[in-house]
Parts: sequence; structure tokens; C-alpha cells
Amino acid sequence: MKQKFLALVLAAAVTASLFVLPASAAYVSETTAKQVLGALDIMNGDASGDYKLGNTLTRAELAKLLVQASTKRNTVSGSSKFSLYSDVPYTHWAAGYIQEAVSLGCMSAYPNGTFQPSRQVLLEEATSAILRLMGYSSADYGTGYPDAQVNFAKSLGLYENVSASVGSVITRGTALYLFYNALCATAKNGSAYIKTLGYSISGDGLDVEDIVTSNSEGPLIVTSDTWYSGTGLSTTGLSLYKNGASISLSDVELYDVVYYSPSLNAAWVYDSKVTGVFQSALPSRISPASVVVSGTTYSIESVSASEALSYTGGLSYGDTVTLLLGRDGGVAGVISSSGTATVYGYVTAAGSKTYTNTGSTVYSHYISILTAGGTSLEYQVALDASDSVGSVACIRFSDGAAYVGGVTPSTLSGKVSISSKTIAGLEVSPSVSILDVDTEGNAVTTYLQRLDGVTLSSGDVLLYLTDSDGRISDLILNQVTGDTKSYGILTAVSESTSNITASGSYSYLIGSSSGRVSTSGIAFGLGSTGPAAFIFSGNSVAKISLLSELGSVALTGSNSVTASDGTKYLLSDTVSAYYVSAGSYTPLTLEQAKSYSTLTAFYDKAESLGGRVRVLLAY
Repeated sequence: MKQKFLALVLAAAVTASLFVLPASAAYVSETTAKQVLGALDIMNGDASGDYKLGNTLTRAELAKLLVQASTKRNTVSGSSKFSLYSDVPYTHWAAGYIQEAVSLGCMSAYPNGTFQPSRQVLLEEATSAILRLMGYSSADYGTGYPDAQVNFAKSLGLYENVSASVGSVITRGTALYLFYNALCATAKNGSAYIKTLGYSISGDGLDVEDIVTSNSEGPLIVTSDTWYSGTGLSTTGLSLYKNGASISLSDVELYDVVYYSPSLNAAWVYDSKVTGVFQSALPSRISPASVVVSGTTYSIESVSASEALSYTGGLSYGDTVTLLLGRDGGVAGVISSSGTATVYGYVTAAGSKTYTNTGSTVYSHYISILTAGGTSLEYQVALDASDSVGSVACIRFSDGAAYVGGVTPSTLSGKVSISSKTIAGLEVSPSVSILDVDTEGNAVTTYLQRLDGVTLSSGDVLLYLTDSDGRISDLILNQVTGDTKSYGILTAVSESTSNITASGSYSYLIGSSSGRVSTSGIAFGLGSTGPAAFIFSGNSVAKISLLSELGSVALTGSNSVTASDGTKYLLSDTVSAYYVSAGSYTPLTLEQAKSYSTLTAFYDKAESLGGRVRVLLAY
């Protein structure tokens, strides 16, 4: 059985995630701009996190912004050893920044030799300074201050989200957007200015996650309720995110892995763990860079984890250990799992294969599982576990070996409610991990919002686990969302059935990709063509079923359609649309589909069962 893993990106509106990825500077939110400039230490809030965006910007503050947005950032201290200007003593908090801003050619003194650090900044003055920071000069934008600079700045997009006008004093809020837009804009060298600082572009906007996380500290392993002591974080106004979801301080648990940013007063928490048998430390136990646990190699990302797995760490080969994984999947910490430990997951494969550990080659049984969080794990096990493929199982570790056991079917049934954050009346953890699987081992990670209003039956739930507070922390579902399937058009069908044998030939279109599958010994029982659902096994179609017609609809937004009776129906995140003419199908975007007067919708099952509108046909 081959696994096809489909990853869904959590919607920002659902998770309130810190990482808001804008399509371009034009769509940036104040929150995102503050995150980026705060992470880069260009602009920061005070001890309570207040950026004072309503305050007017001074020349001293502009000098610091320019330096911190340059390649000299974080190399200049506020004070200086000497004074360049009569009104800027060397003890002034911005003396060093002022000196460097002048050296960079971004600012200059007044003819009388003063700098006037407390003077308020006009829009055109900040614009000129930022353009010089980006490498531009009058040779690029021409003469005629300030119109030449202002018009050139507009062409670069520096004024997106900026309401100030020429001749007006600007606030720190205006400066926030000016500098964010500058990071997105094209510099004199032809690349986005952010690349000058060593960062990348994601699509048409900044890679906010890369910027924020690369400027955070950690990893830190939670060993007490006061894990934040000494980090510089304040519990007042602290922003916490666990596996991408917004959480409260009480949701941080023992042995979670934390990365944090004092300047943003934010922390990112991860709870992914791998339990198994400690088999090898590579390249040696003197200073391990990676570790082999139950046949799988994991890189080590922290000094403390390396020390724990070294000769001096107190662990021995054959011990059962739990690896605490960081945000990139590296080992951030290690704890010894004394006695027995158990791991649960959906079994995608099992059999026997050759392993090489500590120089010796062994032929061993293995099992591959998917955790509720969508992590694929492989373990060497003591006995053949082939019979467990396609079911939920637990792996127990004892005396240096792993054993596979069955799991009693879950009895959880009832309605999912996002408003009360419950499933069948049981509270759900803010960082709950949910996996949906189908008969062919295809799996998709999903989220509570996706299941809102769905009524689960006992057969829909393969496994659920609870945390120390009794909240649902892990959930594995059985074909509930339908999101593991592919949706498109069955364009041709030919079937032959008899009492002895059956066969079929099927042609299909999924998006812009066409295909054909033939079956022998089985037919899908399809009497006609049209919008359909396709279950794949690896790269081959294993099952096809026709969708149900909803009738004529109107697109009412990006996520729903309205039927003729006024009822709204939710669209799938991956809904596809086609223009139909003379029996042929041409793929459309949703935006293109809106221009057609006649739209017909097709769905897989009722929304109360997890269904969505999957295909739209335009005529």
C-alpha cells in the first residue's frame, strides 16, 4: 500500500497564526508589518509591546530605523565615543545610529552643523532617506525635490497602506509601512531589498515565517510551569502558538519545545515526539550530530540533545528514548522513557527490510505509521506486523524492542462544534492533531474548523487520545472529509460485467491533467460520465464514484455558492471548475467561472457528514 499525503494549510482566520503571508505589500496587515520589523529589530515596541504607532517620528528615530534596515543592522550601539554635531552629545541614545545613518548617505546634517534629532520628519524626507538606503539616487529618479522622489517611490510601491501626503509630518505607523514596503520593493541591484539582508521572497511577498523564526531564540525544553523565566518574555500580552494554533499559557505542557522572540513577546511551541529504541549515535557518541532510533535517523539541532546522546549523557544503546522534535524536525531534546512507552498511529506499511546500524547489517521486521499530526514514522519491530496495515495500531517499547498491538475501536460519536471547541461534548485541545485516512492509505491532516457542524458516528473515528487535562489531543478519522480524494470529470466509460468476470475502461480529467485506467476482474459500476471522485492507490486510480448534482447555483464568494432556493453550500478548498461546450471540458479558475451566467454544482455528500461542493460546471 502506497501512501499519498496531502497537506492542508491552516487558514489564518481559523488558527490566528502569527505567520500571515501577504500576496504583496498592498495586502499587508499592521500585525504582519510589526512582526517583520520587530523580528528584524528595525522597529520594536516598548516593554508592554506597544509600538507607539500614533506618535510622530523624529529624525533620531528615523536614523535608527535606517541603520537597522541596512547591512549594518545590529552592529551599531546607540551611544558614540564622540560627537559629530553640537546638538547630539556622544551620550545621546541615538548618537551611534545618527553617525552611521550619515555614513550610509541616507541622512545629513543641516547647514549650521546641527542634526536636530528631535525634529519631526516629513513624508518626503523619509522617502528620500529610504530610497538612498535602497541604493537609488537622483540619477534614477531625476531632480525636482520632492516630486521626483515621491513619484519614484510610488512606482516602487513604497506608499502602499500609507495615507500621509507630501509636506505632512509622519507617524511611527506611517514609518512602519514605509519600511515594510521597502523590504518588499525592488532595490537598485534589481532584487527585492529584503534579499540584501539575507532573506527570501515567498510568492509575491516576504517569507514572514523565515524572517520571524530565524530571528527567534531556542530551542528551549519545557521542564516547569515557569519555563519563560530568564527568556525576556513577559506573560502580559504574550503571544503563544502551538503547532500553528493560538494557545494560552496553560496549554504549554511538560517537554514541549519552545522558540521565542523577546522583541515580539511571542513564542512558538511544538509537541512532536518520537519514541523508540536508541540504536546508534552518528558519527560517534563523542559528539553526535544525528541519532538512529528504531531504524530511523534524525538530525540533532541542539547542544543539550547532543550531550544527552553522547557517552556522558547516561543513555545506553537499547534504551527506550523519546526524542523531542523542533520546528524543522530536528532533535531538540531527549528524555529517557523508563519502563514501557506507547505510540499510536495509522499503519501504512509493514514487512521486512535490511537495516544497517553501528556497522552491522540486520534483516528486520518494520512498520510504518502515520501519527494524528501527519508525521510518518518507521520502526523496527520484533514480529511481522503485515496484518495491521490499514488499521490503527500501537507500538509498545520494552526491554530494547518494539512490539505492535491492536487498538480497541473508539466509541466517540457526536457533533463537532467550533464555537464550543468540542467533539461529542468532549473539549478539544487548542493544538489538537487530526488526520483523515481512506481505504487506500491516502491521508490528509485537517482541522477543527473543517469539521464544524459534522456529526461523527462511531465508525468515523478510528482513534482518539486525550491529554492530561482530558481534552482530545489526537484524532484519526475514517474517510470523513473526503479530502483525500481527487475530483474532476469522468469523460468516458466502458464496462463489461457477467456472472464470471468484469472489466472496465475509464477516461478522466482532473484539473488540466487527463488520464485513462483499465480494470480487469472488477468494474466500478458507473452508468454515465460527469463530475466524479477518484481514489488513488499510488499513481493508479483504485476507485471512481460519480458526484451528486446540486443544481444551478451562483458564486457568492470565495468559499460558498447559493442555490436557487437561497441555501448556501460550502466549496471545497480545492474546488475545480470547467467550462462545458460540445461535450468537452476546459478548466477554469473560480474568478473565471464567475463570468458565466449558468453554473451547476456537484458535491460528494452532505455537509453534516463532511461533504463539500467539489466541482462547478459553467455553460
